[in-house]
Amino acid sequence: MKNNFLKNASIVFTVNSVCVVINVLVNFIIPILFGEKLYAYYQLENLYCTYLWIISLGWHEGIYLHYGGKTEAEINKSEIATQFWLFAGYMFTASIIVCICGMAFVQQTDKQAVLALSATSIFIEALRYIYFYYLICTNSMKKYSAYLIFDRILYISFLAILCIIGTNDYRILIGADILSKMIVLLAILKNNRIMFFRKLLPIKAGLIHTRELIFSGINITFSGFVNGMVKGTIRFAIEAYWGVLIFGKVSLALSISNMFTQFVQSVSTVLFPVLRRFDYKDKEKIYCYLSDGLDSLMSVIFLSYLPAVWILKHILPQYEDGLKYMAVLLPLCLYDARNIVINNTYLKALHKEKAILISSLITTGFSFMLAFLAVYICHNLDMAVCALVVLAVIRNIVSEYQLSKCISIKMGRNFVGEIVLTLAFISGNWYIGGIYGTLFYLVILLLYLWLKRKRIKKLFIYLKSSI
Repeated sequence: MKNNFLKNASIVFTVNSVCVVINVLVNFIIPILFGEKLYAYYQLENLYCTYLWIISLGWHEGIYLHYGGKTEAEINKSEIATQFWLFAGYMFTASIIVCICGMAFVQQTDKQAVLALSATSIFIEALRYIYFYYLICTNSMKKYSAYLIFDRILYISFLAILCIIGTNDYRILIGADILSKMIVLLAILKNNRIMFFRKLLPIKAGLIHTRELIFSGINITFSGFVNGMVKGTIRFAIEAYWGVLIFGKVSLALSISNMFTQFVQSVSTVLFPVLRRFDYKDKEKIYCYLSDGLDSLMSVIFLSYLPAVWILKHILPQYEDGLKYMAVLLPLCLYDARNIVINNTYLKALHKEKAILISSLITTGFSFMLAFLAVYICHNLDMAVCALVVLAVIRNIVSEYQLSKCISIKMGRNFVGEIVLTLAFISGNWYIGGIYGTLFYLVILLLYLWLKRKRIKKLFIYLKSSI
């Protein structure tokens, strides 16, 4: 089981690394070749999509929770096919309603168009995830990874074509992303005709199963929606108060920072089915190893900040004001990765979806308060950006507390070290800057790793014995 987990984790990690590289190229190509305004609307579409996931009602998440840990032979393919087509009919209707509501209640024409494109994108993406979650549940990571790579290669190919012919229309830019997703969805249906085009369950039985899946997954999807509000509340406030161009510049720094999270976030996709098979004692032991490994890995990755910013300032000089916020936003990745990869994955495996929702709701309450304070009272953009890191810390503390009530873990095991590293990184790169700021952080990091040397040694021994 351990070898299978490490094999699947390495496959997904490698593929997601390739996808991150492609996404980095996309985030460079769009602002350079298409301009600040197009990139700002591209980021606005991403933000809308984050919120529109709520219309899926947790249907596909229910499949993930219901079938996670089962083998392919144990899954009734007719159940999957029935749920796919019921979901397709529902999502098509819901997307049309979103478009109509956008035309009725959103005043700006550009935002109406972005909302309609977002609804179309979510419709296609949600259908794909019915099959993607099936692949994850059955540990078919090679197929899952192949579709991800195919999608990103298609999108960057379409971008290359748009660069050659030239365009200044954000709708075409976003449409290229939607087209790539649609082609992958059609490929899934074509390559899995036996699964999707088969005799379906009776409608009554299908709807009963649908209700079970929604009740199981709605907490996760609603938690994701609320989690999106944690960052989204402040991002919306920035867009409303300082305009779409400033919003685009801050979003660039946030997007680049989030890419670091994707390097380790992929582990959670293969970790969940494996955790479902472990007993409590194994879960506790693996938690300690994951915690130590993730903190050490992310802390070392932060050393890439100086060369990354130096390169970005030369490639995107018009975004220099926004790139300075990477010194604050990069530590956000540490807390996001810990929350997504460890805390939330464990809570899902323990069937504690409501605990995830509670953590998200508490953090969202703080986000409204901090957004109002930073934007509308203090009128301070720096404070608004720093609030994102504070919220990530709060969310991590709350979710870890929820997890500590389920399994025997030491609350705040790495908290002091994480906070010291975060403050050292922000202080070194925000106030000192340059090579001296990096050296300051490096000294603190080496001291941190030396203090954790025994735990890191145990981690390597465990990994060596598992391979």
